[in-house]
Amino acid sequence: LRKIQEHAKPHLKWALEVAFQTGLRCGESELFAVTFEAVDWNRQNLSVYATKTKTWRTVPLSKEFMGALKAKQGEHVSGRIVEYKGKPVRSMKKALQKACDAAGITYPVTFYDVRHLFATTLLQRGADPMSVAKVMGHASTRMTLDQYGHAMESEMRRAIGLLSQSETVESL
Repeated sequence: LRKIQEHAKPHLKWALEVAFQTGLRCGESELFAVTFEAVDWNRQNLSVYATKTKTWRTVPLSKEFMGALKAKQGEHVSGRIVEYKGKPVRSMKKALQKACDAAGITYPVTFYDVRHLFATTLLQRGADPMSVAKVMGHASTRMTLDQYGHAMESEMRRAIGLLSQSETVESL
């Protein structure tokens, strides 16, 4: 993601940052639809209407990202958090492809990959699966874990490391 952002035009770089900081679904349903009115500046969260599930959810935001949002709010004309030249965005496929090409990335990358990175990063860092599911708008942790909870060798080793060396079946 950093490599792509290094080669991205400012509007794409910002959209990728919003996607990574929020885990919003790609496209016009969430990422390109969310407005500054949806930001609760006091509670530091974002209210998102998921057209896929027809439900509202709350996405907590970091202090650092809140600062970046505040700065962008003064620059943006459309009221949308992600815009291009003062207008709402419908797609950034071409801009993303150009940035990937410039970064030397030869495999296909989509905005969904950023949502995937958001979820896997949280899970890898020990976030509660229920919290991740709620932030992402999933109905259950099963969906979250099935989609994003890849068994990684380091996590498997960490899990086994939870057993003490001195513990044996007899000592339990």
